[in-house]
Amino acid sequence: MYYTALLLLSAASNALSSPAPEPALATVPAYRLLCTGYETGNHLTVDDISAAMRNQRNALQLNFGWWGTTTTNCHGTKDSYSQTGIWVTYNHERDTNAEAVIDTSNTVRCKPWEEWSAYLVCSPGA
Repeated sequence: MYYTALLLLSAASNALSSPAPEPALATVPAYRLLCTGYETGNHLTVDDISAAMRNQRNALQLNFGWWGTTTTNCHGTKDSYSQTGIWVTYNHERDTNAEAVIDTSNTVRCKPWEEWSAYLVCSPGA
């Protein structure tokens, strides 16, 4: 009984900490998104972005879970600013302008690479 309860508790915490994709319910073919601060040269950390993705899933329209998470470092294409981001794979239709407000001067957006590429260079890339 003790081991069963422990196993269930472990499974529940893993389900909450790492959203799983729902491929059977996919509305579009899987595609990569870069989640990062929308304001160029922001100082958001990977932890800030991850927290926004977990805690503001509705605002970011990431309700169905994502996979293939990879952290990245980015810099501006025309400036020397740098910022962090998180690559994810997603397979549901969503508004790419959906955003999560972190504080009065920072928001997170998750957009396909094509919408970031004029402003950012990231390593590793898409």
